[in-house]
Amino acid sequence: MGLLLMHPMIWHGAMLGFIFVAAQQPRMCRPLDSKILAAFADVATVVWVAQGGVDHLADILAALPPAPPKP
Repeated sequence: MGLLLMHPMIWHGAMLGFIFVAAQQPRMCRPLDSKILAAFADVATVVWVAQGGVDHLADILAALPPAPPKP
């Protein structure tokens, strides 16, 4: 088993996604590493929104073909 740290990317109460950090070795992080990941996720969220990430993703989703009907 390895290590997985994750932190949500939240903007105005809406979850936009997650940031993950993984390692093959277990117990490779300190409690401080989780706090650093949380701070990075918050900054990354602000930058992503400021650069139009939400609108860009909406454009990508709108351009997808409709899902096929379920049998």
